[in-house]
Amino acid sequence: MKHQIIILSVIIVLTSCNQKQEPILITSADFNKSVDKVGEVMVHDIFSPPVASRVFAYPNIAAYEIIAQNNDDYKSLAGQVTDLKSIPKADTLQPLNFQLAALIAHIDLSKRLIFSEQKIEVYRDNLSVALRYKSKSFS
Repeated sequence: MKHQIIILSVIIVLTSCNQKQEPILITSADFNKSVDKVGEVMVHDIFSPPVASRVFAYPNIAAYEIIAQNNDDYKSLAGQVTDLKSIPKADTLQPLNFQLAALIAHIDLSKRLIFSEQKIEVYRDNLSVALRYKSKSFS
């Protein structure tokens, strides 16, 4: 009986390690929803037009720069936008979902630039739950 439990445990461990992990698919709709949420919060917070343009621009530039690292069709804006320096290069030896990283950067930077941070946090947490549901590999 003891040997059967050990064998069963080993089989469970081995089969659980072989589960195929699906990558998290981030679409343009996910980015659009994030931008829309920031716009909704900015209306609530009543930003002046110059401040609102920065709240829109900075997170989008951050997301673009991350995606540009993994896509030769996109050129970095460093040196093209005044005072914008290159962001650190991603470690290409590690698996990285550039679209997910860009979306997280967009959400986190947006949160830092607005007053009603809790509204962005709720959006981020709901998105995290939805992504976990879509892909079991998200942790």
